[in-house]
Amino acid sequence: MSGKIPPPIAANKKLKSNASTTSLYDCAQTTSIMSTNALAFLLLTQYREGASIDKLVNALDNLRKELEYARRDIGFTGDSIDVINYAVEMLGPALVRKERINNEEIIKPIAILPNVIELTYYSNTLVTHFALESIVAIAIDALDKTSGSVIHQDIVENVLDLCDILQLEFLFCKPCQSLEHTITSCIDELVIRKQIFLVDNDEDAVLNARSRRIAKQFEDNDDEEVEECLQKIYKVNPNKSAVDTLKHLKGTVMPLIESYSITAFTLDKLVGRQLLEEELLKDILAELESQLVAGTIKYGKYN
Repeated sequence: MSGKIPPPIAANKKLKSNASTTSLYDCAQTTSIMSTNALAFLLLTQYREGASIDKLVNALDNLRKELEYARRDIGFTGDSIDVINYAVEMLGPALVRKERINNEEIIKPIAILPNVIELTYYSNTLVTHFALESIVAIAIDALDKTSGSVIHQDIVENVLDLCDILQLEFLFCKPCQSLEHTITSCIDELVIRKQIFLVDNDEDAVLNARSRRIAKQFEDNDDEEVEECLQKIYKVNPNKSAVDTLKHLKGTVMPLIESYSITAFTLDKLVGRQLLEEELLKDILAELESQLVAGTIKYGKYN
């Protein structure tokens, strides 16, 4: 015998769990994005009511730039208009359809069950990629912005709460990474690249501050710098482009959050009595429909 004491079983399980989670995270990040994934994602998150070819071409151009910047593997090439037409053909008329309105060609998603479930399957490859940005956008929108400003710490706390709720839906970072640092880096990206906040400093200064924060992750914590970051105040950019960016980002995960919210609300019916699963699902769908009509939710029951 070597005389070595084997590590506790629980520790072995944790290591295996971390390795498995890391593998799943890496798989999600390295999955190729196909044209069908891109079109389904754009239709379900930005253009549920349909869009012209020109709008979709512009949106796909921007999406491709985002994916190239993130070094994601894009599994298609060519002009965006050709990519869209090919994706429409591949998805087929059961999932998307073309209409001609006022001499303009419009592409619409088929947002009825069960068709939309398959379309969502195609879209989910990109939903995973933008999930954290979407949650940050939702957290910002939920904060009181009467002053036109939000505090960094408030954003992070809201995002952490939402990430906790959605932890079984998405992997936001590897087990070896700090979720708070990942959230801060995500906020930096929204400041620098998508300009959803107004910043007094120039871009180089913002990048330098971000670099210092990343470097601090590998050094001893600097309490003063951490405290300064937490108390940082961002001014929300009222520019239409920034407002549209926040709106589109919200649309990525908001349908899921609305479904969670309505389901939790309906579960109150189980208090003190029993209910068949089939009946509960009907009640959930009925509540979704009711709140959609009332205007308290946006995405309805075909999420």
